[in-house]
Amino acid sequence: MNQNIKSSLISIILPVYNGENYLVSAIESILTQTYQNFELIIVNDCSTDKSLEISENYQKKDSRIKIISNSTNKKLPISLNIGHKSAVGKYITWTSHDNLLKKNFLEELSTVIEQENVDIVFSNYDIIRSDNSIKRIQVAGPAEYLLIGNYIGASFLYKKEVFEGLNGYDSELFLIEDYDFWIRALNQYRFFNLDKNLYSYRIHGESLTSKINLEEEHGNSYTSAISKMLEGVAKDLMWSEEMLSFIKMIHLNKREVLEYYIRNKKIIELDLKQMATKNLDFKILKLGLIKSIRIILIQNKSEHNLKNLMKILKSERSILLESTFNKIETLGLIKNSLFH
Repeated sequence: MNQNIKSSLISIILPVYNGENYLVSAIESILTQTYQNFELIIVNDCSTDKSLEISENYQKKDSRIKIISNSTNKKLPISLNIGHKSAVGKYITWTSHDNLLKKNFLEELSTVIEQENVDIVFSNYDIIRSDNSIKRIQVAGPAEYLLIGNYIGASFLYKKEVFEGLNGYDSELFLIEDYDFWIRALNQYRFFNLDKNLYSYRIHGESLTSKINLEEEHGNSYTSAISKMLEGVAKDLMWSEEMLSFIKMIHLNKREVLEYYIRNKKIIELDLKQMATKNLDFKILKLGLIKSIRIILIQNKSEHNLKNLMKILKSERSILLESTFNKIETLGLIKNSLFH
């Protein structure tokens, strides 16, 4: 690591709401980093458990720790903005009270962001259970796939000016504030996908990811937020109505997505070409959309028929023939379509 990188202060934002069960482990994973030039800003979002007490005990022992306490529960997006506005580091990352940074997280990401001269760097990460056992490894990226989902994930570092340029996280998009942040950054900033595993993202009964999947209220809020986010993106990027409708169909797993894409392919590709800049690759942008169509098609067996198979072969063969796709799945789709 060169001296210039060593001198760069990194701000770590840690929003906390009733996180006493995992907070000690989260803080310890930060304090034991191989890269030690950081400040830790803990934003206590009106916790009713021992989160504040735990945070204050650590603050007494380490002057790099700052605590901000919200007078009311403001939720994650506002807490993130509060923490970021207090940050003085050149680079910023944020984590959650139930997740863990691997020891070389800051060192690896800060080295890359300096050496590659980019604005945002992100990496792969583990999905872990409540007992720290690894459920799976999540491979992040490419950034072009942000059109179809949050492919940045939980392990990242970015320049402070990225936050400032995007005017922070949208307080009205609770549950997808991070996804919205990344997709707004897509056409403005340079991303770098680091193929290393640097973080552990915990799934447990009280995590937001679990609540989105299991609780109807959170699930409905998530769907509504996705729709609002995409409408904002469409306005910023001047998408056609056809492009917006198509991307919404992907996110809602609509089985009619294949027919809609084929009917509006020329318009959709024109929007993609307008997005493709020196930082974004048209072929990868399109591949992400094709991949999504394929996934939805495979999941909806009622769409496996000769009519759709002929449409694919005539209009978009890459749904079947793209070299990176699973060949066994492709053969299964063809077989089901022929003998439906």
